Amino acid sequence: MSSRVVGKKPSKTLKAKWIKALRSGEYSQTKQELYNGAENAFCCLGVLACVAGKDKKDLDGESTLDDVGLGNLIGVYNDTDAGDEVDTYQSRLSVLNDDGNKSFNYIASYIERYL
Repeated sequence: MSSRVVGKKPSKTLKAKWIKALRSGEYSQTKQELYNGAENAFCCLGVLACVAGKDKKDLDGESTLDDVGLGNLIGVYNDTDAGDEVDTYQSRLSVLNDDGNKSFNYIASYIERYL
């Protein structure tokens, strides 16, 4: 079985703004939710949502871009090839942020290379 990442990629303009925001040092990092109001911290997808124009108050406690109506930014793509393990950009970035404990700088480099 092969594993591959699929899904819609962000526009070049949005991607550049997202990478710049992740590297800016203006966003503290959290896990498991787009934004944690108590900590004033974001996951990498929460930073994307802010760059795309969402108010951080709308992100508080939410865990996916779909939860806040932004799943189309790096949306889910369903692949029905039975022999493949399919991952989406959204889920891969969540894993890097939440389970992999990767920094925003690392995630920005991943986005530059793969999205």
